[in-house]
Amino acid sequence: MHEVLPPDWDLVAATHSDLAPDQEQRLLAKEKYETLQNAFGELTEQQRQVLRLREEGLGYREIAEVLGTNVPVVAAHIRRAVAKIKAKLNG
Repeated sequence: MHEVLPPDWDLVAATHSDLAPDQEQRLLAKEKYETLQNAFGELTEQQRQVLRLREEGLGYREIAEVLGTNVPVVAAHIRRAVAKIKAKLNG
């Protein structure tokens, strides 16, 4: 193990700052999470379904097969859902 000598303390402090979020960062993260949850809740059922399947790793073609639709419809649902979520987050 390497001993840290007093002259090295400034370097250690500068390169190893506390990475834990402070209270303000935790509050902002909580607010962003709640906004995201609300935005997701305002999506149509089809949009939520498509995003859930996409999150599971399915591609557009696979989602279309699962839902009995076509790829352009899946793409439209994703595009609209993402736009709604972005609008809420940037709101």
